[in-house]
Amino acid sequence: MNMNTQNNNSPTLHECSGKKSIFIPIMLIASLLFNISALIAPFYTAKFFMKAPYTFTLPNSVLLMWNHQLLLIALLIFAFSIVFPFLKLGILFYTWFFCRDSNKRERLITFIGPLGKWSMLDIFMTIILIVMTNNQFLITSTLKIGVYFFLTAIFLSMTCALMIETSIFGKRMKAIPSKKLFIQKIEKVSALRRIFVFLLLAISLITLIMAVNFPIIKIDDFFFADNQYSIVTSAISLWNTSLLLFFFVCFMLILCPLLHILALIILWTTNLKFQNNYRIERFIHIISMFNMLDVFCLALVIFISEGSQLIVSKEESGLFILLVFLLCTYLIPIFIKGTHKNYLQFIKKIAGQR
Repeated sequence: MNMNTQNNNSPTLHECSGKKSIFIPIMLIASLLFNISALIAPFYTAKFFMKAPYTFTLPNSVLLMWNHQLLLIALLIFAFSIVFPFLKLGILFYTWFFCRDSNKRERLITFIGPLGKWSMLDIFMTIILIVMTNNQFLITSTLKIGVYFFLTAIFLSMTCALMIETSIFGKRMKAIPSKKLFIQKIEKVSALRRIFVFLLLAISLITLIMAVNFPIIKIDDFFFADNQYSIVTSAISLWNTSLLLFFFVCFMLILCPLLHILALIILWTTNLKFQNNYRIERFIHIISMFNMLDVFCLALVIFISEGSQLIVSKEESGLFILLVFLLCTYLIPIFIKGTHKNYLQFIKKIAGQR
């Protein structure tokens, strides 16, 4: 009873945040404005042979998919790219300005933080379409300002979520190095688990290198050039279309997954000081939020399975290799004992044992 009263009467994050009380509201409001702008501004323009160009906004692209019976694509884009960004911002606004219950704040930020990257689903669908219409005769597509509004909005909200998370768990995080590590060291586990982890890490690294270089999708349409694309060649094709999307693909689909795996290998196999171990754990936690191969893979599967009315395509070997990589990255935390979701729960539990 007393604990609940204390939680309900505690100051809001905005009231006790100091300098962050300026930056986070500005970023939240900017993200909201960019999200609204992304709904109004054109996303891309498609030009079909012998037809006038048609410019899409985010809402009417959902309607187009729905009218062409591409129901799954329409529902996913509507949920992840229209509804969820505003829902997330609403939760972040409430958590920062109004919530006085510290336990409730922790639950909200632990729930909403890992889901932010799934708002990028429509961006990846757009990237796939732009790449596959590159250098085609019958159809061309060009990016519009709405894509950049949307990217800016999502990055701002993801950054805000990380900053709010740090405000909530900051004091507890400082207590971790003097207690114990989240990810177990190699000498602390059984021989069987060592073998599993070594295999999973090795397979993850190999399949990641293969997945970004091997073809993942191929045009299989009579009216189009039968080009095939890997993640690397897709990024290269974006160089002349949009430098921002080129760097976005390189960062989210190549650099972040590689850093994620390498950091896990270093943390699990080397004997570092507690403070350095903690820093790498924190880095892994953050980089996992920007590792978007799983979002990209979902966009690929949807495009191949339901996008035949736009461009008939089929999967290539790289997609199956990518699925193996994603399976390994799902299994690794089970054996190493470290996932994004329960990392914050771990901090809370260990700090509470002081």
